[in-house]
Amino acid sequence: MFKSPKSYNEMLPKLNLATGIGTFAYVFVLASCGYIPRIDANRALIPPLDPAYVRLTEWMLSFGIVPFASAVLAYLLSSSFEMHNILSKLIGLRYFWDRFYIVGPLRERVDSHVPLNRVLVRRVMAEFYYKQLKDIDPHFVELFWRYAMQFWMIFEHAFVVAASIVILLFLRPRNLEGPLWYLAIVAALTTAQFFLVTVKKTRDEVRQISTQDVAAYFRGLTTIVRP
Repeated sequence: MFKSPKSYNEMLPKLNLATGIGTFAYVFVLASCGYIPRIDANRALIPPLDPAYVRLTEWMLSFGIVPFASAVLAYLLSSSFEMHNILSKLIGLRYFWDRFYIVGPLRERVDSHVPLNRVLVRRVMAEFYYKQLKDIDPHFVELFWRYAMQFWMIFEHAFVVAASIVILLFLRPRNLEGPLWYLAIVAALTTAQFFLVTVKKTRDEVRQISTQDVAAYFRGLTTIVRP
């Protein structure tokens, strides 16, 4: 869990698990603070038990099932649907990241004037960037994935918190000042981590790619896009 991933595939299971655990802890706190309606057990359905065990059963229904179910759902969304990937594309983060911190710097390094758009950015990433990563110093790749994983963990948690607030508005309208402040803090941490750490590691990784290889690739692109 705490070992730094060396690739995207190594990062995914750690990200999925972190999202599940983080969701459990967050929803448990919500339930403990009274934001989630308590589940009152029908005592007729509970077998004869010592009063202490009855209270434990009621506690588990109120503070165990909902956080656990939420954690399982978040884990499934993260693992089966690559929640971070879908969300980042929906809000434009993936394109922003690729264009301004990967493809843009590569183009500027060789003084190319190829116009960048979504199609061309995807092409450069698929045809050139990902292949070039196999030939650079693994140290820079591992550093990138260490901090990229932390960014995606906070990123997915931010959306879990946002989704919970929307659900709570429909489930039980009340003062949601606490969750809203928490969302603001998580969103601020996500933004700060991205620009102060992950972007820097991205640039470090990009700088390791051979300038000669970059120039040769963009010369080919210039020929293709020229009228």
